[in-house]
Amino acid sequence: MALTPTRSDPPKARVPTQPTLVLEGSPLAIIGVFIVFLQERFGKGNGPPAYLYKDNPTNTKIVIESAFDDHRAERGKKPAIYVDKDSTTYQQISLGDRADFAPKSGRDWGMCHSLVPVRIECVSNNKGESATLGDLVQASVYIASDVIQKSFALHNITAPVLSRTIPYEHDQEAWNSVVTFSVTCTIRWSTVPVAPLLQEVVMKIRAGAGEDSATSHLMNIATHSKRTAK
Repeated sequence: MALTPTRSDPPKARVPTQPTLVLEGSPLAIIGVFIVFLQERFGKGNGPPAYLYKDNPTNTKIVIESAFDDHRAERGKKPAIYVDKDSTTYQQISLGDRADFAPKSGRDWGMCHSLVPVRIECVSNNKGESATLGDLVQASVYIASDVIQKSFALHNITAPVLSRTIPYEHDQEAWNSVVTFSVTCTIRWSTVPVAPLLQEVVMKIRAGAGEDSATSHLMNIATHSKRTAK
């Protein structure tokens, strides 16, 4: 079955700086939404001066990045906020995931929920500072959750939970306060019957065979195909 975009898809979670390989509404796109949100929250005029975020990593007072970005020069700088996620789960919400069906074309529309547990680590060399950052992040996410949910067509955002402040696993001299919550978004797709696609492949094979049989044509392709290494 071939997957195609659904005509009634709502706007998906996406930020302007999102790489093209990251799909709209995917877990990494959701992480991108909260990274941009926190960067704005701690940006000029919004956040405490002690934690002012600037786009230039050489003079920012706080690093706010994805936990997947391991190669940044400021990776070891503190204080820092890293946005990460745990295991993503797809959840069935209807029998056979079916949302709609078109009898004439045979096209099926499907829908399910994707549950993305988000993890925001607030890291500092000072235990009190880590706890303070965690408190700010928890409050900010909770207060803005309704706006974020509506703006990016998310199904639900649970109330954020702030952990105890404990030693940071990647640096035992640093402290980490973790804010966790789950984001549920709706995944939509459509499928078309595979038979017409297979028939199209058969027609192409027969057309390419010319006077030879289709079997001879396929054997010729398999035994004489050339690949150029780049």
